[in-house]
Amino acid sequence: MVDLDREALQIAQQLVENISAGGNKDDKKIKELENQFTKSLGILTESGVYALFVYLLAKRKKEKRDGGAVNDPCHEILNGLFNALKGRGALCATLGLNDNIPSLGVKPEEGDAKKVLDWVAVQVGDLGRLLLLRDFLLRTFTYGRYCAAARKTELKAGSSEAGGGGVTP
Repeated sequence: MVDLDREALQIAQQLVENISAGGNKDDKKIKELENQFTKSLGILTESGVYALFVYLLAKRKKEKRDGGAVNDPCHEILNGLFNALKGRGALCATLGLNDNIPSLGVKPEEGDAKKVLDWVAVQVGDLGRLLLLRDFLLRTFTYGRYCAAARKTELKAGSSEAGGGGVTP
């Protein structure tokens, strides 16, 4: 038996960790990730699972700015979610998801939207699976928002210690 609450928390933590992997201490990236989790929760709650994936696909950034990498939390959420599901066969079986989970590249590519939307359309075809997937995504994104907020707090605390920005007696 799979504990969906625990799995949602682990995937949320993994999504936040991937943003700050490699020693990246960028508070802006974490803040934007938290913001996207919040917006995604609103879309999921008000409009449903299919609308959530359409939103995440629509908000991806496809270009680089000033020659540097673009902070693209929507793509990272999609990519991280699909990668996490691929590695959890028991979770997919519990959610009733097929094992043909789309593979996304590191950055948005042509054809990604079709792969994702085709996959989601199959998954939301059954009401029981739809409701279970919706609940699981609500939990995952709620945990993601709180994990991002906690990471943001850690980064602020670390920068005030390192920068000497604290009050001295």
